[in-house]
Amino acid sequence: MPTVIISQKVLPGKNEEFREYQGEIGQLVKTQPGFVGMEVLEPVEGLQAEFVVVFRFLTDRELRDWLVNGERQLLLKQLAGTLSEPPAMQVLSDEDRPKQAVSVVFTQRVRPGAEQEFRRWREEIIETQTHFPGYLGTESFPSSPGIQEDWVDIVRFASAPEMDAWLESPERRRLLDRKKGLSEKLQQRRVASGLEAWFSTTKKGTPPPPRWKQALAVLLALYPTASLIAFVLGPVINPWPLALRMLIANTLGVAVLTWVAMPLLTRRLAFWLAPRERSSKAEVLGTLLVLVALAGLLLTFLRLL
Repeated sequence: MPTVIISQKVLPGKNEEFREYQGEIGQLVKTQPGFVGMEVLEPVEGLQAEFVVVFRFLTDRELRDWLVNGERQLLLKQLAGTLSEPPAMQVLSDEDRPKQAVSVVFTQRVRPGAEQEFRRWREEIIETQTHFPGYLGTESFPSSPGIQEDWVDIVRFASAPEMDAWLESPERRRLLDRKKGLSEKLQQRRVASGLEAWFSTTKKGTPPPPRWKQALAVLLALYPTASLIAFVLGPVINPWPLALRMLIANTLGVAVLTWVAMPLLTRRLAFWLAPRERSSKAEVLGTLLVLVALAGLLLTFLRLL
């Protein structure tokens, strides 16, 4: 269920005023399509210094509509007068789009003394992201002295093209220009889940292939790789302990798959794995080609092994 979690540190003596504004926001959110629930967690001495507000919606789109709601924005401007620093917001989504979803991890170190301005900038960039198609959510992990020196944000979009549209947008470039001087060592790393990392050689900007295609392609690369390793190294390493043989074979297998077999195979099967346009003929041809190749390999290794 899509959720937004907002932590807000209230100025001394402003608790009641904060509660009044938060009550107005609570009344407004109840009228929004897709609203599921809201919780306001009060500060707990020695444990939690901020007010924490949680909103839940049925869908990502309805949550995004709430975040950019004009009436909400006006109430937030009034609410800001009760806060000692900009609020920290985390947008979380569990919408099930495993075939296309893509994440990018941003790691950066905030310059000493710029923490408050950096938080304000972060809230603006997260709010801007919500306007872009395909945005699923942001998970944030603030720096913690002695444990984690960097601030880490994980941004998720429904597909690679939608993520690229945000990463290359003028709005993001403008915000990054404004961030200069607030942080250093910004690192950006795209994360592929499951088998997608082996399909990074397909055309940039396209989503990873469906899982069943990934499984067939990996099988087509793995079967001959493992068989050849067993055929070539078997006579040498068979007397060794099983655990050592497995380690050596698996190490070689992963290396061959990562740097040789999968890059070569994804290029050869690009018409099937990452077609420019969907075609039933290409779907059937690619699938038959993989199955015929597996059958041919089976016959070959039945004779060799």
